[in-house]
Amino acid sequence: MIWNAIWKARVPNKIKVFLWRVSKEAIPTTSHLIRRTCDVEPACKPGPLLTYHRLLFHDGEMNRNKWVMENKHSSPIEVVASARSFLQDFQNCIFRTNPPDRFSAPTWSPPKSGTIKINFDASVAKELGGAGLGVIARDHEGNCVAWRTKTLLGATDPEHCKALAARLAVDLGVEQDWRNCLIEGDCILVIQKLLVAKEDASAIGPIISDILRLSHFFDSLSYAHVKRTANSAAHYLVKAAFTIQGGFPPSLFV
Repeated sequence: MIWNAIWKARVPNKIKVFLWRVSKEAIPTTSHLIRRTCDVEPACKPGPLLTYHRLLFHDGEMNRNKWVMENKHSSPIEVVASARSFLQDFQNCIFRTNPPDRFSAPTWSPPKSGTIKINFDASVAKELGGAGLGVIARDHEGNCVAWRTKTLLGATDPEHCKALAARLAVDLGVEQDWRNCLIEGDCILVIQKLLVAKEDASAIGPIISDILRLSHFFDSLSYAHVKRTANSAAHYLVKAAFTIQGGFPPSLFV
């Protein structure tokens, strides 16, 4: 698509927007104004060259229009400052080695020192007749300190399995006697219920209650929702649970 090519160009954003408007014929040239039945100056004759004229002298025309229509004009100092600013923006784009990607997906980040981060995930595989759970614990340096997988024959509800995976993560923290933990998952429903920390009458309410009861074993236990891209290690563990030994494996402990 033309927008992809424009957006990747190493030029200031104002130029990208202007090029996009040109590609969509959104620049108010005489031809476009006539087609839209707008009044135009008699001296402006329609033609294909007018668009390129606009491209080359766009800023100059804007300054001229302000001078003629509003009796406003820029001082020489303002013109020089504007030119220098534009040149600096252009040079920053040209010589930038790694253009920032504002739309890059979030990734896993380590916890603060003294805290263990445990990521959890779950997935239902109807063709295999069950679901898999996966949790992985890492320290502030990103080292994996423990992990676990578990399979549930006959499980079909994704949210129920995600809640069980969250409890598996907390169980792991209790068994390893970690005093400060951060539990992360990509199921916002489960995380929200844990953050509210109130009695829950939903189908996963008993599991949430179990997790909240286990929280008293910790000095600090917090919960956070993350995107799938920041929860990929736990997701891969879940997938591995389906493939080990060609089907449902026994649970794995570290």
